[in-house]
This record gives sequence, structure tokens and C-alpha cells, in this order.
Amino acid sequence: MVLTSTTGSVDHLPNATLPPFKIFIGYDSREDAAFEVCRHSLLKHSSIPLKISAIKQLDLRAAGLYWRDRGPTESTDFSFTRFLTPYLAGFQGWAMFVDCDFLYTADIADLVTLLDDSYAVMCVHHDYAPTEATKMEDENDSSTFPKAIHYTSGGPWFEMYKDCKFADLWLMGLDEFTKEKLAEN
Repeated sequence: MVLTSTTGSVDHLPNATLPPFKIFIGYDSREDAAFEVCRHSLLKHSSIPLKISAIKQLDLRAAGLYWRDRGPTESTDFSFTRFLTPYLAGFQGWAMFVDCDFLYTADIADLVTLLDDSYAVMCVHHDYAPTEATKMEDENDSSTFPKAIHYTSGGPWFEMYKDCKFADLWLMGLDEFTKEKLAEN
């Protein structure tokens, strides 16, 4: 997750008349369900207006904004297109890029309040080294339960990861999204 700003602004502060906070989600056609659940989870929990856009490589290529050949180290369609976030945000205010394999369990407004205009870019750095002694997350304990879950190695939308940690939460998110989509039609 990367937050970028090209102009200093206070438009992210709570209780202001806010334009929607811009979030760009990396899109890969192999992970369409992941994208939809990520988007749904952001909207479900948000107390602030959001403008969520998919970064789709095919659309960027059609617009002449991306032409790079895919390399052997690119695991997703958005491996490098993510760096277009400032451009896609119009170089105005703050914007966030997030991989599609995230699930949000809390209000993104909490993260937005941490934005600091003295930085041009803010990035989540996570040097995770799991051990057996790691405390288990407890859904009823807000101090230990994750506010955002990143299914880095793969999530339950892939058969191989159908039983990964927090798969139940992602599957509930998929079910909620599907029911809402059906209700709209």
C-alpha cells in the first residue's frame, strides 16, 4: 500500500468538506474476484467518501500510457502500472495504491488521518518474520485484529490457497458483494 501526494493539502483531514479520497487498486484479470472484494471491503467500512479506480493494464495500453513488455519478474498485470498512480490522480492531493489482494476490516479513514504533507510518498513497510510465538489475532480484540489483510502469496480465489489464513473473511466478503450485485439487478 502506497500513499502519494504531489501537492501539499489538508483535504484528507476529518470534518472538512472533502473531495473523495482517491484509491487506485491494481487489477489483474486472473484476480477479478479479489479486486471486487477489495473494493467492496473499502466501501463497506469507509466513513469518508472514496473514489476507487482500477488500474487496468489493457486500458493503459489502449490509451498509450503503458507500453512496456511484461518481464519475467512481473507476477501481476499491475506490477509496474502501479507507478502511474500520481499521473492517474492528476498530480493533485493524496492518492493511495493498493494491490487487489487486500481485504479491509476497518475504516480507511483511520489510515487517511495519518497522512503527513511533509512527505511526498508514504509507504507501508512490513518486514514480517513469522514465528511460532506470534500472538494469534483475535476478532474481538481490536488491538490485535488486522485492519487490512494482504493475501500476498495468494488468496481463496485461487484453489491452491482456498484454506489460507483469513480465507473465511474473504469468502464472507465475496458473498456480501455477490448478494449486493444480485440485488442491484
